Amino acid sequence: MLSKNYRPSQEDKNWLKQVAEFGSVVSREGYNIQVHHPIGRLGKGSKLLLGPKWILPLTRFEHELLHSDRKAFEQRALGYNPEGRFDAEKTLYFQMIDTFREWGMWVPEDHFLDAIRRYRR
Repeated sequence: MLSKNYRPSQEDKNWLKQVAEFGSVVSREGYNIQVHHPIGRLGKGSKLLLGPKWILPLTRFEHELLHSDRKAFEQRALGYNPEGRFDAEKTLYFQMIDTFREWGMWVPEDHFLDAIRRYRR
């Protein structure tokens, strides 16, 4: 449940739109996209609110698979099962970030990206 005091910034709204328009990070399908928040919408790490920045666009099928059978999702998305709990989501996220940078598009500031790289639960 979202905090009643939380209001997404315009930057976070724009980021959500940009990510959703990217299409699935797994299949690159551009329809029926759902945004996955690996640590929740209000997840924090390194004392930063990472939830609105660390998001992945997935098809409905991929999103449901991730939540129902993580190993099957990882195999489908990466072709292998990584060790850490968030390694697949980090790999896919930073592939997307690299693509946005190549295209000259906005990405979250480096301190957010560094906190996501270091995130462990």
